[in-house]
Amino acid sequence: MKKKGIMISLIVSLFLISGLSIWLYSTIRSPLAAEGEDARSVALNHDLLTTVSDVSHYYGGDSYWVLEGTNDDGEDQLLFLHEGYEESDEYYLLSPHEGVEKSEMVDTVSQELNVTSFESIRLGVENGQPVYEFTYVTNGSRVFYYTLFETGAYLKSYSIHTAA
Repeated sequence: MKKKGIMISLIVSLFLISGLSIWLYSTIRSPLAAEGEDARSVALNHDLLTTVSDVSHYYGGDSYWVLEGTNDDGEDQLLFLHEGYEESDEYYLLSPHEGVEKSEMVDTVSQELNVTSFESIRLGVENGQPVYEFTYVTNGSRVFYYTLFETGAYLKSYSIHTAA
């Protein structure tokens, strides 16, 4: 009888912790999701894009929203929208063809660095230039490696030691 009570208590506790974790995650993420919708609205309302298929956020020296979509002619476009766009009016609007393809950059960086997999590969802006940000872990460090979107040239890298 005592074992059954302990088991029920453990199961109830597990459900409570799981529910609390989901609620906390949603609460923390909701402002970011709302800001992403604001970025989508800015892109559409200011005629920067006609459609938006994807929105992601980039934290670098400055924060940018990166939106994938199309223009009036139905051509694919990448919009790098400064997080404070309403105040700064700063953005970059490029065709994906103006830069090095992601798959080509993955192959190049993988070979140069002898990396077999990346944690993430994101578009962003550093020093006023659209970039690819490659993140991977090696020898107990998380490495951030940046290449220019338009040329594929190396821009910078840094690493953060992670606890083993």
